[in-house]
Amino acid sequence: MKHNHRQVISYPLTIPTEWYLTLQARNLGTIDKETFTFYSDIGLGQLRYQEFQKGFWAQQMDFTLKEPLPLIQTASKFNELFIINFYLSNASIRQYSGETLFEFNFDNISVMLSSSSAICHYNIPADEDVKIIQIGFTREWLLANAFDNDSSELKSLFTDDQPIYIAENLDYQFKYLVSEMDLASANRLFLFSSALHLLNTLFSKLEHRQLNQSHHSKIHHEDLEKLLEIRAAMDENPLEPISLDALAIQSEMSLTKFKRSFKQVFGVTPYQYHLKNKLAIAMDRLHQHYSVSEVAFLIGYTNLSHFAKSFKNQYGKLPSEVQKEA
Repeated sequence: MKHNHRQVISYPLTIPTEWYLTLQARNLGTIDKETFTFYSDIGLGQLRYQEFQKGFWAQQMDFTLKEPLPLIQTASKFNELFIINFYLSNASIRQYSGETLFEFNFDNISVMLSSSSAICHYNIPADEDVKIIQIGFTREWLLANAFDNDSSELKSLFTDDQPIYIAENLDYQFKYLVSEMDLASANRLFLFSSALHLLNTLFSKLEHRQLNQSHHSKIHHEDLEKLLEIRAAMDENPLEPISLDALAIQSEMSLTKFKRSFKQVFGVTPYQYHLKNKLAIAMDRLHQHYSVSEVAFLIGYTNLSHFAKSFKNQYGKLPSEVQKEA
């Protein structure tokens, strides 16, 4: 049987059970309870999900395709569903959201929140290992479980029906939480707890943003590519001092535009991002049983109290507390 898998698949954002039926109808694979398995001539691997509560679920995608798979998420009238994708592999997945091109992989922008009123174009590459953890939830579930403050800016984001595209970097907190999730082997309670923790971690980051500036449709894709190159260089050399003037020149933007665009895409200023990178290294070394003074010196602090204050501002606990827990 010749499977029809070269055509673009268009679909509204939906729950995994309905998404699997769409893929099965296009002869891409078979469904067995909560698992979709690709046919061997399409690729190797599976999609698997667990629904923890009505309207809140996690999905794990782990597969390799033999041919590229173009997908178009069509827009619904209302934002009834939301998806957070955590891209864990180095497979380069391209997504056009609004007027902007995003390119996702483990070392790039690696977290993407989008809504059911958004139009997204994806291109899943061939011959590359793709691994994505996805957290999905309905507006009804979110409003019943997530917000205490009726006037919060974050709540207003999810009660509006404008398209949502918000990107975030996969920092130490995300990497640690997502790396522990495996829907094939971990127990349900652990997965439920981890999914809630991931959602809370993302929302905590979003609360520190100017959310009305978080939509990326006004950033030209060439500027975005420059910002991604700069961020990649900062990630590769996290302990190197940064110069805003030099980074602005590298981005081919004015200093004002560079700082504004960087914060819009990554949610923090360049200096804050640089500090987060250094503190992520500090967290990692503390878990490897380095002393607090060794870690402080490694990331460029000569004053231990200044290091402790910065660390606690970032992680909510002192370096000495992390060291005792390790």
